[in-house]
Amino acid sequence: MKTSVFFTILIGFTAFFTTPLFLSENIAVAETTQYEPPDVGKPTRRTGAGTRGKGDTIRLDVLAPTHTGHTSRSQPTLYWFISETEEVRILIQNMQPQSIDDANITLDTSITPTEAGVQTLSLAEHHFNLKPSSIYEWSISLAKSPKTVASGTIRWVQPDDALAKNIDAAEGKAEYDLFASNGYWYDTIHGVLEMISQDMSNEAYKADRTALLEQVKLPQLATVIK
Repeated sequence: MKTSVFFTILIGFTAFFTTPLFLSENIAVAETTQYEPPDVGKPTRRTGAGTRGKGDTIRLDVLAPTHTGHTSRSQPTLYWFISETEEVRILIQNMQPQSIDDANITLDTSITPTEAGVQTLSLAEHHFNLKPSSIYEWSISLAKSPKTVASGTIRWVQPDDALAKNIDAAEGKAEYDLFASNGYWYDTIHGVLEMISQDMSNEAYKADRTALLEQVKLPQLATVIK
């Protein structure tokens, strides 16, 4: 009996150390949030970063995918990054206006961040509502150098009843994983950053943030955000 137990333990021990490294890496990858882009057709152009003159560079990015990202909310919170504290102009425009009134509804404001890093833009605080299914371009440009601009696009797509019910029942990582697997980029990145702000020492949330930024082709940004 003791011999049998010994060999069982030995086999398990041997299997653990002989598991291929690539398999362990795959398991680690599978644990991070995986964003499934919606079927949006041809990717739109995302701009970011810029140089104002010789030896004078500033990094400016929107935390957005290269395609039109979806949100489940009419007043989402958007995120952007700036490497210095400079005044910027924020502009949101409807790219698919259904009327003259729609075309005139824009958000145009200026702010100066108090510190460099990731910044937030709450549409609720600016009393700005997206219209269902319209595509909006949102951009951040330097007040002193308008050609230094970062921009992305966003669309409000309401989830169906089943998904909405599942989202309401979830929280934390489970909630933003649901958004990610259903193509809601802006809700996903919002969820991750909210969880990080609540628990700055949680490496799992930070790993999800890095994975998501890499998945939307922002690997350099993933390395500079702390």
